[in-house]
Amino acid sequence: MLYRVQRVDYIPPYSLRLHYTDGVQLRVNLVSWLREGLLFAPLRNPERFQNYHLERSGQVLSWGEDLEVDVDTFRCD
Repeated sequence: MLYRVQRVDYIPPYSLRLHYTDGVQLRVNLVSWLREGLLFAPLRNPERFQNYHLERSGQVLSWGEDLEVDVDTFRCD
């Protein structure tokens, strides 16, 4: 399925609320992602974590060119 997010709210320290265009809202806690491996290690810095933006018409959550997550990843339906 191809989901799109229209808005993202930061929830300290390492969570985001994703507002999907179909009305679904999800709180996503990324603490476990930050603890595992090196890929997400740069986001352990709270300032860097908060520096996210949506790309590709709301299909991708990005922290710059080196770190992107497809918003479909968070949907289990």
